[in-house]
Amino acid sequence: MIALETLAIWLAVIALAISAIIAVYCVKKFRTIYLLMRVAWKDSEVAKKPRKRYVVFAISSEECPRSRELEELIESEAIRLMGEWFLQKASPHLVYYDEKMCVGIYRVTHLYKDDFIAILELVGRSSKNRKMLIRALRTTGTLRSARKLLERYAERK
Repeated sequence: MIALETLAIWLAVIALAISAIIAVYCVKKFRTIYLLMRVAWKDSEVAKKPRKRYVVFAISSEECPRSRELEELIESEAIRLMGEWFLQKASPHLVYYDEKMCVGIYRVTHLYKDDFIAILELVGRSSKNRKMLIRALRTTGTLRSARKLLERYAERK
């Protein structure tokens, strides 16, 4: 009788151990699947509506470029570095540009904001005709706060 009870207890312990091992294995598998799905979801263009970000920038140069010339420089550099798909996905648009102060605001989508800032930094270095440095001052979520930043920047200058 005692042997049967002991055997039953041991079988219950073994069953619990096996179920615990299976549970840990499943959690690890499902966690891996969950993490992969989360990464895929984040990178997916369908996952999030592209939100607007406003990149406030300043140009250090002897002579400020005209707004059309600046747009062409940035567009050609973006195509050279990232390809035409980048222009379609990031949809950069020059919202405001002050040729006297050499400051401006570009609108891009939030997914490609960092790539666009890198392109801005590289445009000044790659322009052959003139020496200029384009520096991203800050990124904001609203045009209103971007304009306030430009006002503060103008007061300091």
